[in-house]
Amino acid sequence: YFSTNDSIDFTFLQNEIRNDFEKYVFKYYPEIKLIKDIMIESKCLFSLMSGTGSTVYGIFDNLESAESAAVKLPISYFKHISNLN
Repeated sequence: YFSTNDSIDFTFLQNEIRNDFEKYVFKYYPEIKLIKDIMIESKCLFSLMSGTGSTVYGIFDNLESAESAAVKLPISYFKHISNLN
């Protein structure tokens, strides 16, 4: 999560950065799309699948939202929350 006194607008990332593999990977591996959907529904500012799907990451503006997403994911999934501040 990103914690700072300054308000940073990450919405531009959703419009400017994309992973062309998402469309294909999500079609054949819906559980990867579910990870991204859970992050977005948990108030993630930005989420993207890395490369060909080894990782899905999200940027949150507070610890509570990041933890909310983490607990909604299956227990067998690896989860890591880090403060970028």
